[in-house]
Amino acid sequence: MKDLRHSYQNSIVINGSARSGTTWLWEIFCTIKNSLPLYEPTDSRYEEAKKLQCWYRYLNPERNYPEIKNYFKMILTGQVRKIKRSYESGSRLCNEYLLLRERISQFKFCLHRLPVIKFVRGHFFLNYLQVNFSPKIITILRHPCAALESALRVGLIDPGFETMLGDRNKELFKNYPDLMEKCRKSLELLKFKESYFNGQTSKIRIGKRYIIKWCISNCFMINEIKRNRLKATVTFYENLFQNPTFEINKICKFWDIEYDKRMTSRINIASVSAHKDSPLKKKENITVLNQWKKSLEPELQDFTFTILDLFDLDIYNHHEHPNKNSKFVEYISKSVLNK
Repeated sequence: MKDLRHSYQNSIVINGSARSGTTWLWEIFCTIKNSLPLYEPTDSRYEEAKKLQCWYRYLNPERNYPEIKNYFKMILTGQVRKIKRSYESGSRLCNEYLLLRERISQFKFCLHRLPVIKFVRGHFFLNYLQVNFSPKIITILRHPCAALESALRVGLIDPGFETMLGDRNKELFKNYPDLMEKCRKSLELLKFKESYFNGQTSKIRIGKRYIIKWCISNCFMINEIKRNRLKATVTFYENLFQNPTFEINKICKFWDIEYDKRMTSRINIASVSAHKDSPLKKKENITVLNQWKKSLEPELQDFTFTILDLFDLDIYNHHEHPNKNSKFVEYISKSVLNK
């Protein structure tokens, strides 16, 4: 069996925003023979990752970060046998989901396996990983309204809003002033100072924070891809949902990954993170693609399209599918086909 311990380029990194289908895509690639599943190894609920504070953190590709580099080296070579949790699951919200995450993270680990790693907070360090390790990077995008609707329904709204805007990303906004200006304008629309100091925790405000966070992280990642700083395959959740075999084959071809027949059997199975109330598990004339049009508040829908315009993100609009007239959608289609 080929020794994969020192071959960073063989590792598969899957990244996307929360509730964008990262777990589903990760599960599909975890069916590859001799794969080593690693689920959110930079999550702050794990002791090693909490010390390093990588989640939602910009890592400058030109800097070294010795401790962080060593941690990623362990992850990308499959040397992390067990990730130690730093929380008491019985005292946290979303208990069932956190316990599920714990079970996933405790897959049988051993050397000589191919790491398949999933992040939902990795947008700002993908380029760092590429420069230092050159793994196979796969990103997934989903309509922000659909991702938000799913997050609100499941009750999993990631609280990392202030973290993203805090000290750990000063270098990000210093190096990317255009992103900082768009961020500033979005916070003005949110009336951030007023809502933050008044301690408001309404569903609408939480939803708006999620949308701004989605736009900041994905705007950065998309621009890195467009400027050819980041080599990554991009799949859209909507395309993966409607034509999964084609999308998975396309990704495999791009990265010279041998398509495993077991992928086919996993494609049509709902992700372990799918909620019991998901349209995937109900016999209704509605799908995960258009559920948001029915159940997401009009104020949140309108706010989403306003923020998308502010960040110059034309990949999604009022339609549930990616915008075919988007230059980025066209660019992604051509770059994959011409590989």
